Amino acid sequence: MASSSWLVLCVAVLYASALAHGQCHESQRSLLLLLKHDFNTTHWGNKIKSWGPTQDCCGWAGVTCTNGYVTGLDLSGEGIEAVLNDSSPLFELRYLTTLNLKNNLFGATTIPPSFAKLGNLVHLNLSAAGFVGQIPIEISTLTRLETLDITAPYFFGLKVDNPNLSTLVGNMPNLVKLRLSYVDLSTQSSDWCQVLSSSAPHLQLLDLSNTGLSGPIHPSLGKLKSLSTIDLSSNSFSEPFPSFLSNFRNLTYLNLADSVSGKFSGSVLQLPALRYLDLSGNYGLGPGDFPSTIRNSSLETLILRSAPFSKNIPDSIGQLRMLSKLDISECHLVGEIPKSLSQLTRLVSVDMSSNSLTGLIPTFSQARSLRELDLRYNQLQGSLLSTDWKQLSHLEVLQLSSNSLSGSIPTALFGIPTLQQALLSENHFTGFTKDSITPSSQLHVLYINENELRGEFPSFIFGLRGLRELDLSNNNFGATLHLNSLQRLKDLTSLYLSHSNLVVEMGPGTPSFPLLKSLRLASCGLKSIPIFLKNHSAIEDVDLSENQITGQVPSWIWDIGTLTSLDLSHNHLESVETTNAVIWFDYVDLSFNRLHGYLPAFAKTSMGLRVSNNQFNSTISSVVGHSNAGFAVLNISRSNLYGSIPESICNMSISFSLDLSDNFLTGDIPECLLNIRHLNLKGNNLSGILPDTLPSPCSLETVDISGNSLHGSIPKSLGNCGELEVLDLSYNKLENAIPYELGLVSTQRIKAINVSHNELTGPIPTSFGNLTLLESLDLADNKLSGSIPEQLASLTFLSYFNVSNNQLVGRIPKGSQFRKFTQASFEGNKGLCGYPLKKKC
Repeated sequence: MASSSWLVLCVAVLYASALAHGQCHESQRSLLLLLKHDFNTTHWGNKIKSWGPTQDCCGWAGVTCTNGYVTGLDLSGEGIEAVLNDSSPLFELRYLTTLNLKNNLFGATTIPPSFAKLGNLVHLNLSAAGFVGQIPIEISTLTRLETLDITAPYFFGLKVDNPNLSTLVGNMPNLVKLRLSYVDLSTQSSDWCQVLSSSAPHLQLLDLSNTGLSGPIHPSLGKLKSLSTIDLSSNSFSEPFPSFLSNFRNLTYLNLADSVSGKFSGSVLQLPALRYLDLSGNYGLGPGDFPSTIRNSSLETLILRSAPFSKNIPDSIGQLRMLSKLDISECHLVGEIPKSLSQLTRLVSVDMSSNSLTGLIPTFSQARSLRELDLRYNQLQGSLLSTDWKQLSHLEVLQLSSNSLSGSIPTALFGIPTLQQALLSENHFTGFTKDSITPSSQLHVLYINENELRGEFPSFIFGLRGLRELDLSNNNFGATLHLNSLQRLKDLTSLYLSHSNLVVEMGPGTPSFPLLKSLRLASCGLKSIPIFLKNHSAIEDVDLSENQITGQVPSWIWDIGTLTSLDLSHNHLESVETTNAVIWFDYVDLSFNRLHGYLPAFAKTSMGLRVSNNQFNSTISSVVGHSNAGFAVLNISRSNLYGSIPESICNMSISFSLDLSDNFLTGDIPECLLNIRHLNLKGNNLSGILPDTLPSPCSLETVDISGNSLHGSIPKSLGNCGELEVLDLSYNKLENAIPYELGLVSTQRIKAINVSHNELTGPIPTSFGNLTLLESLDLADNKLSGSIPEQLASLTFLSYFNVSNNQLVGRIPKGSQFRKFTQASFEGNKGLCGYPLKKKC
């Protein structure tokens, strides 16, 4: 009997379900199959692919029916690639009340006007569906809509212009949720608040973020008492700050990031239901009336990044007992972190970075769920011992870099099992506590560089088996480290130990770091290049500078296929072992060694080669003449080079910087070198003239050819060099007048001109008065005549001026800058008079 009753009950339930949902009508099935044919979902969609012709369409994925008619269609995230036009079978599904086409690719076409046929729609979602252009007026005919989401796929892909916002939503009295994020509303008048408050009185969710709205937020928006979610972020609203928002008693979510200015109104923090508040990025926000007492707050997320809401951290933030995320970074905050923040036991994420906070770090021991603590870039002092780090068993990220913290680092930190990143660099830590720990296997990044660590190398590091990045550079250990002791750190991708008063030795055996990409062991007492680098398959960046490496640079180092940057500068290397390989490195620094002989051939992708301060005793062609690289930087200064600069250097296409200074080079300067941004040929024996063929525009930024034997004129075409900042042609044999064109440089970026100790004649160009950024002008020891131009008195940045030992006459100009110059700037000109000379005019 019981089983019979159970059977009757099941039949009744199935019958009731059939009445409610109904078996799919054939007409509805046919329309859906036509839709499947039109919609291409070859990428990631699975709903439409599962539709089969023999099945009840009311059971298909994404389809909802009532009495056999399709009333709901959810094709979101299907990756549909199609052009949706007015003839689509979609618009024949006249019983639809819910339609979701979110996240599809409808061919960058406009929204079809045929949406007007779907007059029963209650919920419409076209967000990020690939539509562009004006939202059609036909959408405004969907008067039953409660939810309208037309979030654009990218910035201003859609717009509301004609029809305007008033026309679009004016006939939607039932509207509860409106999302138009990234839709261009920039042409809307300032009455958009009045439009919404009168047209959609029941609105609960409003998202008009990134829409180009401007002007003040009108208080009429306050009539929408049902609003629980407001997102008006990334707009350009003017003052005042919309303090009337504190009247929304149902408000749970408020996002005004990058959109408002004026005096901050802390009254919004008193809203009892508010759980999320984001005012970040509002640089024009001024300190306001942050409440001293906050009771019964539900606030869980408070984001005020880059919004100067207060001068100090208000003590009352400690009353936000439900708070889990606090971001008050980059707010120009000063003073101490209030101890009241220690009472926030639900904290998960805290960011107070990039302020000017001082004093001690309060204890966060009670915040047992804390996952991220970021206090970097402040002026915090004291130790880390006030917090019981063992209690923070969920901590994942700790960022305390760039403060003034001192004392010992609690070793317990590195035993937190969830810890993934610990950034403690740029402080004054001196060592570690002696706690016994089980090193965390999850710690991937450990930066304690630029501190004052001393004593033995911390042994707990040997047990951090998950470590990928280790930076202990710039410390003062005074210890020896056998690199092989780090052998268990198999996941290391970067190892930085430079300048830490460590003597690094290989130790017994050959260490192997198979994933290592960056190795920096500068000033670590190395006697040779670590042999484990040979045949390494991952290394990209190696810095072994400032060691005691002697002998040859081995040929095998050029054969490391992944290596792109090598710094062996400041060693005792004497030669580079020959190789037939063409070097594809981006950067090589072999400067400050004892190199002689040839360098290997560098490929066209090489970006920088520095081999200054060596002992080549050879010509440029002998050193790098067989390279055909496209160097960005080439520096062979102070390396006993002699002979002329070969024309073949033009084939190297040096684009950024060439430094051949302080050698014994002779002959002319190849014309191609005047296309390089930074050119330094000083301290040689170069002769000839400077070619007057600089193009317009030319790329020169700094030029130093001082201390040579150039003659002829200063090129007039230097006036074409709009990027020129420094020009030094001193100590040559240049003749004739200083070209007037030099003071007519279009961008007037010149900061320093030195043409002293030449044989220049004629007047000082009055055009120099145009060089408004000029800081230094040295014209001493020439044969200049005439008066000092009065125009130079207007150069307010001029801090060095020397015209001594010329043939100048007349009154020295008066001006605030000229009052600072001494007699030495003008002596040796018998015809000059006026301050600071004793000779009166």
